[in-house]
Amino acid sequence: PDLQLSQYVVPQKAIASVGYRVNYAKDKMATIINLFYSGAASFGYSFSYSNDMNGDGIRTDLIYIPAAKGDIKFKTTEDETAFFAFMEQDKYLSANKGKYAEAYSARAPWLHNFDLRLTQEFKVKAGSTTNTLQLNFDVLNFSNLLNSEWGVPVNMSSANNGQILKYESKDANNVPTFSFNKIKDSQGNMVYPTQTYTTSYNYNNLWQLQVGLKYIFN
Repeated sequence: PDLQLSQYVVPQKAIASVGYRVNYAKDKMATIINLFYSGAASFGYSFSYSNDMNGDGIRTDLIYIPAAKGDIKFKTTEDETAFFAFMEQDKYLSANKGKYAEAYSARAPWLHNFDLRLTQEFKVKAGSTTNTLQLNFDVLNFSNLLNSEWGVPVNMSSANNGQILKYESKDANNVPTFSFNKIKDSQGNMVYPTQTYTTSYNYNNLWQLQVGLKYIFN
């Protein structure tokens, strides 16, 4: 077997932060703003057959990506036409025609995440000592607060999670036949996939607000 990517590998990631502090009221108060960024091509998918093609009892067989129409045999003309239309819109498939798909090498688009912290400080006199009272507001996934489409990952639910082809049978000359798997649309109809990725709507992906109170003894 060739060396290929792990399921959980993150090949590229960027992290950054910036902050700004303003003191006022004779340094008795201060406002601090911090912005944190993380971006990564976090999810890798494999294009595989939906059934066990090689007979090893596991349905993880990676597909051969046809170079052009006629390179592999489809069950129907409709299957072939729909598959090649799907292949052309997918960045990984269209760039690897005539090759076998590699494990977890179809990367989902980069996910950009911003977190915002707003801190309000108050100087508190306690006898001869001046302590600090902090009120913190943390907005997690801040970009999603600005736009419901931002900061939300995508997945392959619209493409049968990468299992796009089905091995049907082979003829007397040992030539296999394949079909292009359909998916169920929002109306319950079985249709051919037309896009690889769709937005993953989940409460865990929405913006969240945390409020904290801290008392610092100097």
